[in-house]
Amino acid sequence: MVPNPDSGAPKPLWSFTPDEALVPTSMLVSNGTLFTLGSHLTAVDTATGTVKWAGKGVNTLYTAAGAGHVFVGSFQGATGYDAATGAETWNTVNRENNADDLSNVYALRADDKVLYALANAKPYGATTAPAPVVLAYSIDTHEKLWSVPMEVGERAQYLDNAAVGGNLYYTNGRCDLVARSGQDGRQLWLVETGATDTIPPAVADGQAYCLAGRNALRAVSLADGRRLWEVELVDGATGAFPPVTAANGVVYGGNGTAAVCAWDARTGRQLWTCPVPFRPSETEPVLVQDTLFVAGQGIEGVHAVDVKTGRLRWTFAVNTYPVTTENRKWTLATDGQRLLAKLGSTVFALPPE
Repeated sequence: MVPNPDSGAPKPLWSFTPDEALVPTSMLVSNGTLFTLGSHLTAVDTATGTVKWAGKGVNTLYTAAGAGHVFVGSFQGATGYDAATGAETWNTVNRENNADDLSNVYALRADDKVLYALANAKPYGATTAPAPVVLAYSIDTHEKLWSVPMEVGERAQYLDNAAVGGNLYYTNGRCDLVARSGQDGRQLWLVETGATDTIPPAVADGQAYCLAGRNALRAVSLADGRRLWEVELVDGATGAFPPVTAANGVVYGGNGTAAVCAWDARTGRQLWTCPVPFRPSETEPVLVQDTLFVAGQGIEGVHAVDVKTGRLRWTFAVNTYPVTTENRKWTLATDGQRLLAKLGSTVFALPPE
C-alpha cells in the first residue's frame, strides 16, 4: 500500500505492515503503544513504528487496555497481558457457587479498576441456549463484579460503548443509550432515542452524544440522561449521522454530506462547516492537538481539518489497496502526538500539522 504523493499530505512518519492480515476493526492505543490483532497480539511503539513485543496467539476481535494491561477475550473468559512486556499477568476467575457458564467473551473497555465485557451466558445446569450479557470484572481481584442481560440481537460483540468516570455507557439492542455503574452494574439511566442505528457514544465534559430518531444527533447529560439539544442532518444528506468526537466544549463530525462540522457542546449551535473531498464515513473522527481527522472510504483517504479555522489542511490518500468488504473502512486512533490510521493491514503514523 503506497501513499498518493499528489494528495498534498505530509509523508507518513512511519508505516507498519505485519506479515499477517490484521483484524479490520482492531487498533488500540495506550501509553505510547499501539496494539494490533492478527493471529496474535502485537505491540508497536507509536513514536518509531518498531515492534515492542509479539504475544501468543489469540482468538478474538477486540481488545481493551487499562491498569497497565491489555485484555483480550476468549471462549470462556478474558486474559490480560502486561502492556510493557507482553507477559501474561491476568486471568478472570469466578468463585461463585453454581455460577453461569460463560462463552464467547469479548473484552469491550477497561479503566484503572474495571474490565467490561460481553459474553454469552447460560445459567448453571440449564438446558436453554446461552443469552448475551454485559458483565464487569475487577482488575484488582480478577473476579466478576456483576452481570446483566443484554438485548443486542444477533451480534453482541458489536456493542457501541464508552467508559468514563467509573461508569459504562452503551447502546442496547433497541438503539437506546444506557448508563451503568461500573462497580455494581446498577442502571443509572436509560435514554429512549427512537433511533434505528447507533454510533459509539462520544463522552466529554459531562455530556454524551448519540443518534436520535431517523436523522438527528442528540446531546444528553451524563448525570441523568436528560436531553440537552438535538441537531438534524442538513437537507440533501442521506443515511444517519456519522460518529462524532467532543473536546473542550466543541463537538466535531460529519453532517451527512461531504463536509465536516463543529457544534457548540453547550447549545448545539453550529460553529463552522468545512467542505472535504468525500463524505465522512462511519469511522470515528479523532482529534490530535488542533487537527481533526475524519476518514472517507478506502482510497478516499483521511482528511485533516484545522479546528481553529475550520479549513481543510490536507487529505492523506493511498494509490491502491486490496479491497474487501471487511477492509474498506479506515480505523483512526492517536497517542496524543500523532495520528495512527489503519487501512487493511497497514498502519500509517501522520503528524497533526
